[in-house]
Amino acid sequence: ASGCFLGDKIRALVDRGERSELLRSVILETERLSPPVVGIMRRTTQDIILASPDDSTAPTLIPKGWDSWIYFVGAGRDPAQYGNTAENYQPARYTRPESDDRTQPEGFAFGAGAKTCLGRNVTRMIATTVIETCLGLESEKVLQDPNQSPRIKLDGDASQMPSGVRAWLGWQQDVAPEQWAKHMKQLPTQRPRNPVYVQVRR
Repeated sequence: ASGCFLGDKIRALVDRGERSELLRSVILETERLSPPVVGIMRRTTQDIILASPDDSTAPTLIPKGWDSWIYFVGAGRDPAQYGNTAENYQPARYTRPESDDRTQPEGFAFGAGAKTCLGRNVTRMIATTVIETCLGLESEKVLQDPNQSPRIKLDGDASQMPSGVRAWLGWQQDVAPEQWAKHMKQLPTQRPRNPVYVQVRR
């Protein structure tokens, strides 16, 4: 709803389990859409044939010795995995309602499978602690009364962000690749080309 912020929704949850689950989902959804590492380069050691996802086009051959760019941002927005909300920031995407047993895959911010980054859980723990501190969730007063003021407040006008940045965050859809290229820097990490100004108050 208009004027209702995500931080307020998290703070309003009295049940600690529900609050932790939503906070975890927020972190995973942010990683999916906006991974700090945008991809990796690999050189093929043999010919690889990629099948068409819907059999509408011919398979793609990647010859041995080619450099291949695995783009994490694109993989995290695959409609085949995330449906018609693939480009949308959905804070509760990774919560587990009893009526839905389907678990959507995490993004690739920390790799996957046997190559998963060993620091993934520690990094997420640090991110969780920072968010909880900013929202004042570590305070017993907040646990007893969610209407207590957060310890740190961030003020800014998100509507003034360029469209490419808003698309990167999952806040705006149908943005042309040219706008992404114009408003975002890709290396060494993907980030807005120009500063995003936020006022921090305690």
